[in-house]
Amino acid sequence: MTTLAGYTTADLRVPWRGVRFPCRLVTPKAPTEAPALLILGGGFQDRHSWGRLERRLGHLHPMIIPDLPPA
Repeated sequence: MTTLAGYTTADLRVPWRGVRFPCRLVTPKAPTEAPALLILGGGFQDRHSWGRLERRLGHLHPMIIPDLPPA
């Protein structure tokens, strides 16, 4: 787990339908009622490709960023 200004990050493996997917969780340090954001990338993004978005929204919204399986 990494703690940054205003939010923390953690890389986990999340089970879904019998498969464990790598996933990044971004959690604001301050309590928030903002909805969690599910960030789905495309063919050229992985869970670490969204650093700018994390820095902009990580202190406001919880974010779930999975690595999707190949097509």
